[in-house]
Amino acid sequence: FYLSPLVRRRKPVFFDMHGCLVEEFHFETRSHPRSERTSGIFTDLANRIIDSVDRNIASKIICVSRRMIDHLRMNKNVPGEKLVYFTNMVDLDIFNPDAGRAQAVALRRSLGLTGKFIVGYIGFGQTLQGLNNFLETARRIKNPDIAFVIVGGSKLAKEDNRLFIPKVNHHEIQPYYSLCDILTLPRPMHL
Repeated sequence: FYLSPLVRRRKPVFFDMHGCLVEEFHFETRSHPRSERTSGIFTDLANRIIDSVDRNIASKIICVSRRMIDHLRMNKNVPGEKLVYFTNMVDLDIFNPDAGRAQAVALRRSLGLTGKFIVGYIGFGQTLQGLNNFLETARRIKNPDIAFVIVGGSKLAKEDNRLFIPKVNHHEIQPYYSLCDILTLPRPMHL
């Protein structure tokens, strides 16, 4: 068992809990077009073991929402003293609408987006993040004055009103935020 050396040595184990590992696995599986969700006694048993281990092995569980804390306390019987609320944060000196504005204008021009209303998504292309919802919305909108920019992929590509930009280094990302008229996080609802 991969955590046993940590447990034997009494090293603290922290989990950053955005959702149940099993639920996230099932969400990814359901969303993948070529896979089928498995069920049965062995799958259910494995799911219960994974669900229990991630909560019971952890010294502390870091939650980014109060709703997750309530869920873990009420539905999973995790003691409150094991749960830590630590909200997502942002450096407002770097990530604000005015920072990088001049670079964003130049970027807009270089990408051929001058005069367009830009709806953006910046992040990894995981199903869990809701990127499929964003892309489906973009496909349905046929307005030539609206462009959908997705930053964080593997290559530069253009498909109709969608522009895919490869992953950008953290210290170079700010103009891409300023480029967007609307920045989205299309994540489906979860805890």
